[in-house]
Amino acid sequence: MDRLVEGHGGVAICGDCARLAAELTSEPEAGTGDLLVTNIGSLVTNDTRYGGLLGVITGAAIAVRNGRVTWVGRERALPDRYRELPEVDCGGRMVVPGFVDSHRHFPASAGSDLASYTEAAADQLGRLLEQGATTVELRSYGAPDPQTEVTILSAVAAASDLLPCDVVAAVVVGTDPPPRGLRYQTMLESLLLPTVASIASYLDVVVGGPLDRDAAKSVIASGRRHGLRPRVHVADPVALEVGIEGGAVSVDGLWGVDGAVSLAETGLVAVCVPAASWMGGSADPAAGLWDAGVVVALGSGCAAGSVPTVPMAMAVAVHHGGMTAEAALWAATRGGALALEEPQKGFLGLGATADLVVLDVESPSDLVAEPGRDPVHRVVKDGSPL
Repeated sequence: MDRLVEGHGGVAICGDCARLAAELTSEPEAGTGDLLVTNIGSLVTNDTRYGGLLGVITGAAIAVRNGRVTWVGRERALPDRYRELPEVDCGGRMVVPGFVDSHRHFPASAGSDLASYTEAAADQLGRLLEQGATTVELRSYGAPDPQTEVTILSAVAAASDLLPCDVVAAVVVGTDPPPRGLRYQTMLESLLLPTVASIASYLDVVVGGPLDRDAAKSVIASGRRHGLRPRVHVADPVALEVGIEGGAVSVDGLWGVDGAVSLAETGLVAVCVPAASWMGGSADPAAGLWDAGVVVALGSGCAAGSVPTVPMAMAVAVHHGGMTAEAALWAATRGGALALEEPQKGFLGLGATADLVVLDVESPSDLVAEPGRDPVHRVVKDGSPL
């Protein structure tokens, strides 16, 4: 149940009821972002009120108005008022919320100037969208100088205007390519962070290279002053402490770090990148964090860039990292939405953003059974079929 909100005359009603009331009083004509999704074999809602972790409804339908879910349930109970909406027949297929890729690298090797970076970003985002990722966090990664970082982030912003995929840009600081010297922190706080604040949402801080504990905390504080919300790469206890003390939105990586139970108590989202663990020959922490009650999200990043799709990252989390297929699916949808502070995404219930994926599989286990297979039949973004 959503929190109570104040209705007419001071009467308290729940958020779901308020949204439903608003929908019922809206114009009945179908418009942009209005859709009826029918003949769903199994619907993953990620709403535990429907039972289990994934809140699966069989024989389901979804009604959408103005890009938001306004009805979900068994198709046989569908109200007549939705039957005139434009329809997508899923043919008995499985439907899940749109994938949220919460940690994807955009390497500097993908281009050399704004035009080539923009083309590379648009190509990457288009492919991700075709394969079910409706929201993507795309970050500068290993850029050798501040000019390249600004150019990459500008290209990400430009590419996001070309496609219906929702793109969240993040600037990564604290990596250790050769050109970064003793005045690196000063450059970040006086030049890079003020410059990218208008095009990036997050500041991702790597602790332990050019930025020690104190420098990282100072950079986080500087980023906050410019509106950049912090995320912290964690590969040791010091970095984890910086993330917790710095009020990070998420802590990413989490390799070789104990204290999962205490992390669960903080409410911080742990963004795991299982492909990086697999390619680096290290154990992935996602399963242990999940078992300890930590909110886990999955990203597609790896040491050399990123794996092609979110389902592939999920498959690695299952087959290398030991997650269950159900947990991996939740982490790649609802977990990712929470990592990116997008509470209306990653689930399919009243008021949710109508991002969903129709899959040629029957279960979460089928989704990760063949890592190289494209399981996506159709993608719907904001209530519009693509």
